[in-house]
Amino acid sequence: MNTQLGSYLKKLRKSHKYTQEYVASYLDVIRQSYSHYETGRTTPGIETLNKLANLYQIPLNELLALQLEHDVCASTSCSPVSGISPRELILLNSFRLLPDQDQQDILDFIQIKAARHTKAR
Repeated sequence: MNTQLGSYLKKLRKSHKYTQEYVASYLDVIRQSYSHYETGRTTPGIETLNKLANLYQIPLNELLALQLEHDVCASTSCSPVSGISPRELILLNSFRLLPDQDQQDILDFIQIKAARHTKAR
């Protein structure tokens, strides 16, 4: 269950004074489906998150970060990630989708870049 994203969606909806029916209609889903997003019972897909970002005029990354944080923690049994930016969560989620050799190549590249950055200081 992604209650953090659901709570945020509910907060956004209420702050805009929208009903669940209105948001569901905007998303072209039934009210019950939208209600499940707010309770965390189900998670909206990327297209739905994009529509919600457009509806509320917020960056898609705000919603994606909450979704990705949930995905990362659900698959690793971690506690909520603190101090990690939305960009870092997107990077981590993308990294986890790669095969082992590609992950190693990226780790090697980051270590080289970090070493050069440290020497440049």
